[in-house]
Amino acid sequence: MDAIRLLERAQDWTGAIVSDVRADDLTKNTSCSEWDVATLLDHLIAEQETFNRVASGEALDLVASFDPNAPENKGRGWPDPGTTFEQLVKEAREIWSVDGALEKTLRTSNGEIPGAMLMNIYLTDTLVHGWDLAKATGQDTEMPADVAEAVLGFTSKAMKERRIGFGDPIPVPDDASVTERLVGWLGRTP
Repeated sequence: MDAIRLLERAQDWTGAIVSDVRADDLTKNTSCSEWDVATLLDHLIAEQETFNRVASGEALDLVASFDPNAPENKGRGWPDPGTTFEQLVKEAREIWSVDGALEKTLRTSNGEIPGAMLMNIYLTDTLVHGWDLAKATGQDTEMPADVAEAVLGFTSKAMKERRIGFGDPIPVPDDASVTERLVGWLGRTP
C-alpha cells in the first residue's frame, strides 16, 4: 500500500479517537512523559498543521513548531478537537494528492528533507499519538495492522541509532500484536 494511503488510514483511525475525547479526559495522564490528554491534543493539532505547512513549502522547525507548551499551541486541541483534526486532514489530503508530492525536496529550518521522509514522520506521529490518546482515554488501542506494520518497518530502519522524541524500546512477548511491537519499539508500554 502506498504511503499516502497509509497516512489516510492512520488519519481516519486517529481522527475517530480524537473525536471521542471528552472534557473529563483532558486531565488524564498519557504515555507521553509529563503530558496529559489536553497537552497531547495541543501537540497533535500543532503537529498536523506543521506537517501541512512544511509540505506546502514553508521552512518550519519540526520540533519547536509543535511544542505543546509554546504559547501559540496552548489550547489548540480544545474545545472541538475532532473538527479541527478533520479540517487539517482535509488540507493534508489536498497537499499530498498533488503528483510528485513524495518526490519533492522540502525545507525545514534545519535543512532539506525528502517528501517521502516527511510523509513517514507524519504517518508515524499521527498513528502513535492516536494510540497514546486511545490508551489514555480507554478507547480501543489496536491499530490497523497493515499501517502499524509499515510504521514498524520504517521506524526500525530510521531509528537504529537516533530516537529523537521516543524512549528506549520496551520488550514485548514473542506473540505480541504488531500494535504492541510498534509501541514497545517506540518506548511505550503496551
